[in-house]
Amino acid sequence: MSTQHPHRIEDKSEQTAAAPPQQQRTRAAQEAHAEAERLTTQIGVALQAVANSRDEGQDLDTCADRLERYARDLSVALRELARERRLAAKDTAA
Repeated sequence: MSTQHPHRIEDKSEQTAAAPPQQQRTRAAQEAHAEAERLTTQIGVALQAVANSRDEGQDLDTCADRLERYARDLSVALRELARERRLAAKDTAA
């Protein structure tokens, strides 16, 4: 699972022994992970569009729109995960 992609942002939590397997993650953690993967994939598509010198701009506009949408989706998922973890920490502390 250590295939390196030159433009991939590594998720350090997956590399630690304490990181739960995919099936043991909470729904919010699974969603945040999925959104991060989706954004990472779209970044690769955008890089390909940038490298395509024959592109007249339509693909670039489409990539920009998707990147904005996927980044918003990821930020929502991350905030939900943060809220879930704060609540879990409160429950543990109580």
